[in-house]
Amino acid sequence: MQNLPNYGVLIDEIEPPTPNDDLLRAIKYACRYWVHHFKQSDPTPGDIEDSFAFFETHFLYWLEALSLMRILPEIIGLINDLKALALTANNLQFSGFLSDATRFILANMSISSTAPLQLYVHALMFAPAASIVRGILNETIPKWISKLPLVSKKWGSLVQTLQHDEPVEAIAFSPDGQLIASSERYMTIRVWDTATGSLQKIIWKWKGDPLSDTREK
Repeated sequence: MQNLPNYGVLIDEIEPPTPNDDLLRAIKYACRYWVHHFKQSDPTPGDIEDSFAFFETHFLYWLEALSLMRILPEIIGLINDLKALALTANNLQFSGFLSDATRFILANMSISSTAPLQLYVHALMFAPAASIVRGILNETIPKWISKLPLVSKKWGSLVQTLQHDEPVEAIAFSPDGQLIASSERYMTIRVWDTATGSLQKIIWKWKGDPLSDTREK
């Protein structure tokens, strides 16, 4: 989308779009809010089917766009809204795709947020053989990759991985289960969103400081 030279380009190496570019602002708004508008339009079963057809071709493009905008974790809530609409319309094929898409996104959230084009390589290549997303979008894998890795047949019990710099010594959930805090060695505390796996806050509690004295990143 931004003429990236290769699949390994990191998000930090990509210059953000110019803020005053009207076209890019419109694209960002559409990518971020189309599901909200779709939900409010009281979609018919035919509209739901059209959405599924869109996903069968453009799903990874949408993920790439959100990754380039640095807002990929927001997609989990959007997928959940679409799944509710699909179930209401009794479109089990689309709801099944969206359930698999959630696992696909969470499994690849870290690498896709770091290197957007890995969605077309790493994410698809290492998805389970029976993954619905992989089955539909398998042709997106670059043709120069002649031998694919051996993978498991289905998604395992691991839903997502939270990356840490040091060994984790303790974890705690918020009362509503929406946040999880992990404590690393050297008194580093990270706060995560349990639905998306996105890092919300880093708190350093320096040795010798009062417990209330925190420095946040």
